[in-house]
Amino acid sequence: MSPRRGSTVRRLPALVGVLAVVAGLVAASRAGHQFTPAVHVASAPVSGPTAPPADTVSSTWYCAEGTSNKGGRADETIIVANLARQATTVTVTVLSGSGRTPISRREHVDALGQRRIDVSSIRAAAEPGVIVEALSGAVVVEHELTRASDSTIGACARQASQSWYFAAGDTNLGMEDWLALFNPFPDDAIVDVTFLTTEGVQAPEATQALVVPRHSRVSVPLHQIIRDQSPLGVLVQARLGRLVAEQSLYSDGTNSPAGLATTLGATGTATNWRVPTGDAQDGATATLSVANFTNTNTHVTVGVTLDNDTSLASQQVSVPSMTVSSVNLSQKVAPGTGYSVRVRAPRRTPVVVGLVETWAAPASPAGLATTLATTAEAKRWVFATGRTDNSGDAQLAAINVSGRPLTVEMLAYTPGDPNSPRSGPAQAVGVGKRVVFPLTTDGVDASQVIVLQADGPIVAGREVLGPDRSLSVGFPELP
Repeated sequence: MSPRRGSTVRRLPALVGVLAVVAGLVAASRAGHQFTPAVHVASAPVSGPTAPPADTVSSTWYCAEGTSNKGGRADETIIVANLARQATTVTVTVLSGSGRTPISRREHVDALGQRRIDVSSIRAAAEPGVIVEALSGAVVVEHELTRASDSTIGACARQASQSWYFAAGDTNLGMEDWLALFNPFPDDAIVDVTFLTTEGVQAPEATQALVVPRHSRVSVPLHQIIRDQSPLGVLVQARLGRLVAEQSLYSDGTNSPAGLATTLGATGTATNWRVPTGDAQDGATATLSVANFTNTNTHVTVGVTLDNDTSLASQQVSVPSMTVSSVNLSQKVAPGTGYSVRVRAPRRTPVVVGLVETWAAPASPAGLATTLATTAEAKRWVFATGRTDNSGDAQLAAINVSGRPLTVEMLAYTPGDPNSPRSGPAQAVGVGKRVVFPLTTDGVDASQVIVLQADGPIVAGREVLGPDRSLSVGFPELP
């Protein structure tokens, strides 16, 4: 099945190839062929957006996945968090195709407050792309996606890119794997989508030379194009233009617990990745996926540190050229233990790392979550919200990645109160260890903007424990 948008998606005729790479990509699906993707190691974090500095004049955010029409696959709500001590105004624009006029609405956001905007209240569209423009820089944007009784929270992007990388796709029976490609710019983008499996690379003709029209969002149903693959690595490369790429997974419960998950892609590859939100309760299954987009076989070192002040023996994992390998973390960690994960790769073969976790009985509630690991380290990490609503529970976790003991505290801001936050007790955390802040126990409301801060570099993430499951890292504040 071809990718979808509001009207028919255009593809370039074969004879109009803009770059010779097309032939190489199509041929790459044949055994033994190699191609050279645009793999690079960036000096800045490639694993997600950062929080803008307080003195930034303005910032722009792009939300790729989600729907706003009746019966859509993922009803979208934008969550805007204002970290400034004065109110601000944001403009939310919904694009739904090059032939339709964008619709915008201005929204007030209290000082240190949060604003939730239902996208369907601005425009009903099957393929909406959302832009949030903030008049002050101290703003971060996430979005909540809902399908039937399942919800998830994920970050929106601060930048478009020519390349996007994913490591933890899944197109097995009962799973929908959607790739949302959003082009917010006034010129068309032309992209190739290539897949890494456990057996090697595939470049189906249906995903080469795709046109993502200006001011449009295109949805690619990966589960209908490349079936029965898990884990599945995905590379999106733009021949022309830039775009934003986000992936969502939906399980109907056939082969794994029902649930909905979403994550932005990485904008590059890296040699050092961390996951702060490991959960090994009874019934939980966590699978770490490592994608090697280079033409060289490699191995990575996977280290797991438990909350009980012990570390498991490091594991060497082979990741052949242009494939994706997986590690079942649930077989390594005893039930009832929280943990963090570190993945290190050789400098000449950077990788991309993702995590998929499911919860089945006796875990309650059941669910599905996925997250991209992070390459960032910072003293402050921002979360637009702690959980979907106050009926459930969630926790924030921070890893001490410095070379000395640190003190970490959670700041939960009160909307409109310039004297907030009123932080809870600070916690000491040893070198390489993890500390957890339970939001319900600490009295943190779903409407509050939250910051984890320390006196040294940490890596911080959020785990929504119910009524829906969700995993994500925060927004690091970089110097």
